[in-house]
Amino acid sequence: ARDATAIRAGESSPARRLAADEANATISVAVFLPFSNSEGQDYQGNDARNNGVVAAMAAQQFNQRNGSIVSEFATLPRSCDGLKLNATMWNTFMSPEDALSVFVGETMPRVDPDVIVGATFSSVSSPLSQLAGAYGVPTISYASTAPQLDTKDLFPNFMRTVPADTGMPFTGRCRADENDWRAVGIIAVDDTFGRGYAEILAEELDIFQSTETTTILIPLNNEAVVRDLLHLLRDKRIFFTIFGSVGQLEMTGRAAIDLNMTGPDFAWTHAWDLRSLVPSPDPATWKVSELIAHEFLRGSGSIGVSGFVPGPRLDALAADFARQDASDYAYFANTGGPQAAPRQAEIDGGLTDSYAGFVFDAVSTVGLGACEARRKRDLGLLTAMTAQKFEGVSGSVRFDPKTFSRPSDSALYELQNLVPIGGDWSRVEVNQTGVWTGTSADSSGWDDSRPFIFYDGTSTPPWDGVTRSCGAGTYLWDNECLACPAGTSQSSSMNVGSADSCIGCNETAYSASGAAECTSCPQNSFIPVAANAHDGIARCVCDKDYYATEWPLENACRSCPDNARCQGGMTGPFPDEGYWLAPYPPRNHAETYRCRYNWICKGGKKPGTCQPLWMDAHGACVDYEGNVTLTPPKHWCERGWDHETPLCAGEMDGFWYLDTQAIECKSSGAMKDFLMVVGFAVILILFFSINDIIRPQYPVLDAVLTSYQDMGIITLYWFDWSEKLSSVFFIFRIALFDVDVYEPTCSLEWGFNEAFRMMLALPLVMAAIHLFTWAIRLRSLDEACGGALSFFIDAQASLLYYCFSVFECRGIRAGKNVQHVYVEESDASCETESTIAMRIIATLYLGLIAIVTYCVLHRLARAAYEDDLNDETVLARYGFMYKRFRMGALWW
Repeated sequence: ARDATAIRAGESSPARRLAADEANATISVAVFLPFSNSEGQDYQGNDARNNGVVAAMAAQQFNQRNGSIVSEFATLPRSCDGLKLNATMWNTFMSPEDALSVFVGETMPRVDPDVIVGATFSSVSSPLSQLAGAYGVPTISYASTAPQLDTKDLFPNFMRTVPADTGMPFTGRCRADENDWRAVGIIAVDDTFGRGYAEILAEELDIFQSTETTTILIPLNNEAVVRDLLHLLRDKRIFFTIFGSVGQLEMTGRAAIDLNMTGPDFAWTHAWDLRSLVPSPDPATWKVSELIAHEFLRGSGSIGVSGFVPGPRLDALAADFARQDASDYAYFANTGGPQAAPRQAEIDGGLTDSYAGFVFDAVSTVGLGACEARRKRDLGLLTAMTAQKFEGVSGSVRFDPKTFSRPSDSALYELQNLVPIGGDWSRVEVNQTGVWTGTSADSSGWDDSRPFIFYDGTSTPPWDGVTRSCGAGTYLWDNECLACPAGTSQSSSMNVGSADSCIGCNETAYSASGAAECTSCPQNSFIPVAANAHDGIARCVCDKDYYATEWPLENACRSCPDNARCQGGMTGPFPDEGYWLAPYPPRNHAETYRCRYNWICKGGKKPGTCQPLWMDAHGACVDYEGNVTLTPPKHWCERGWDHETPLCAGEMDGFWYLDTQAIECKSSGAMKDFLMVVGFAVILILFFSINDIIRPQYPVLDAVLTSYQDMGIITLYWFDWSEKLSSVFFIFRIALFDVDVYEPTCSLEWGFNEAFRMMLALPLVMAAIHLFTWAIRLRSLDEACGGALSFFIDAQASLLYYCFSVFECRGIRAGKNVQHVYVEESDASCETESTIAMRIIATLYLGLIAIVTYCVLHRLARAAYEDDLNDETVLARYGFMYKRFRMGALWW
């Protein structure tokens, strides 16, 4: 989806257009909300469920043309008659992976959405909008505020009714300026939302107010790490927090309390709606523990954009919401799961999440945009939605034409404060102490309606505790803490040294900018001198006699496999002579295999493969000494043999084969086919001559032929045959009547499967030839039968070899996967559809061999018993078994 920069949802797919002549168009609106986490635990369930109800209410008001909140609903043009919204609820499970899985596996096949409303978290909306864009589905979010989502090259189909975080950090900077804070700690969740918000806030504080900032990114669910990270901010007294969940706020709060980072000397400001955490003085309604409320949130503030702008629209929404019946929305569970079904008690508790206003306005934008797209035939849904302007629950809704986001100056920002009731901190409530009246640098800033109360119960801001020391990974320069350069580290949390205090990493370690400690390269790897930098794991390469299965290296380099050599770096293993390994960059364990003919597997002299990601990034490969020139793996096999086929056993285009000898094709066209026919004719004539002429008439040659057959059987063993000896093996293979001695690959696709079928058909061919000789009166029928039986018996070694070969397979690792090939013919896969058929045929053929052999021997035994071996018919049919021996021998 990231590569699909040309996608503009609503315009890329005709399915997303709304023609004016459609009578009753229903817009499928998929609302993505965090009803629970992936374990099914309720998370912000009441807010999510209530927001789902609000989304459904907005769709209902549009369908009913009810203009009590959005007046435009009541004045839609007649061209939009029959246009309706159908809102379905889907659970994001607070996880990008789960949200994408829900979208592809459930939402698309079940409702084929025209638009997505959601998600809540930027970390979910980012990949979801990209994936939805690939399907031509636009996304409009009500809560995802990460600035990165304004990048149209990456998120061309994303828009939102909530402003981006670029507005809120400015208001935070002005709050710091109001209180004259020049040293601030920023604690952000380590995700798209937290990183983007923290980056802009730090930039605002550093550039405009010369405020010293230190930012830490906390993990999603590791309290021990959060505690350790908070240690980095022990020199700070003023904190801004950016969290994505109540759980992260609770974790940080507990750690801050344990580390004594709360109290009258500290001030905390959160990018969170405090009113949603503490909606009333009654602790039973709180989403946080009493400890967090009384110790961590006490006297703290929150800066956030509010979807509730006081006025008649908000009043109308609240009144309408209070009249809703939860049972009317039980169908939410059909798509969002059981956690999505609203509860009446939650509805009776009223709207506590101010983002509900953005939810209502998002669905309203969909309805108005769909009407606009329907009215203007050539207007895409996304473009129509971004062109909408109306007064909604969250204020004046409009969208920036470049970013498709809600402009900051069209929304309400408020400053909330957790204060004691009547001066008693055991009972607390949330007050709005001010609203933001401008977003430009020369604006009037905060309009305070009441004093802000800090932890000590006064309105006096705590001292910011500016120090002149720097934390781990930084050094002091001109009263600023600067990050140690990449490739260095500095571990002191109270560093007063200059840049010299940043120590360079050794040859087996690296670091990013601002590292407290250098990180070791994975086992069996190092950073070569030629790298000239130690700024990341991407610099690590393998030691000699090791190889990498990935880059950058996340795991230890692997030991070189037996019968292969490894030059380290990013090169792959290359085999010794007589062995083969897959000629691909290894992605997992590499393994070598002994070849049947060692002179065909020539092995390698230099590395032939390199990690592809490294090659793509650098354009050249490196071994343990530096840059290296690769020798193509095709040289690992003898000319004419395919290096990609296990054990170099595959034939290559442009060659034909005489047993183990690869011979280049010289002819083309009809001549190739003619020579193929001639070749097979020669083989058949040769077989016929040996079986029916030479053997019967020349006993000495018959004895030689028998020896040659024995030698042919021996050549099938995997001995270490030399090339010269292998070159004459085809003579022995001819004696075995093996058709595979000749492979006409110049004209045909030829392999083990073809040889198998040809070999098993050969006795039938020879039988046909003998019957032909009888038909033209060259011999009697008995002699023809005898010739056919003679060939069948003498070819049994080859027939048995082919029949048994189809039953035994071996696994050979070739690249990422394991190929299963025949043990005796590694150029043929035994996982094809024809394998079962071949095994059935081989089984039947073995039965035929057994039956024919039994019948022949039984007939000979009976003839011997009846003293009929000299009978003319018996001699003609079975004499090839015994008549060449002297009279009285055992056969007689």
